Amino acid sequence: MLIRSGKAYKKYLRESIKKYSRVKTILYRDAPVYLYEFYLDTNMSINSRTYSASHVNNVLTHGYFINFIGSAGSGKSTLFKHLFLDTIKNTSHIPIMVELREINNRDQSLG
Repeated sequence: MLIRSGKAYKKYLRESIKKYSRVKTILYRDAPVYLYEFYLDTNMSINSRTYSASHVNNVLTHGYFINFIGSAGSGKSTLFKHLFLDTIKNTSHIPIMVELREINNRDQSLG
């Protein structure tokens, strides 16, 4: 069972890297573009202090339960795609990405 779950997890990571490393945006509507062709590192503000969100470990030093708040189009989803990919590349953590906007679009026959 461990061998099968290891293969499944590796497949999940491969598919997730493909899915989240190329995105469509307002600027690039026609075709997905490699995330790091346009992504700029961002900062986060906690109690009026500014910290780098360039690497997931920088974010996790402030806790595992953090709310990111911003208006529509401010880059929250893009930041999370970056942090997800950074987790895969630079840590031993197990990343799982759940896009909440997809929850209501799931096949209703499953539930």
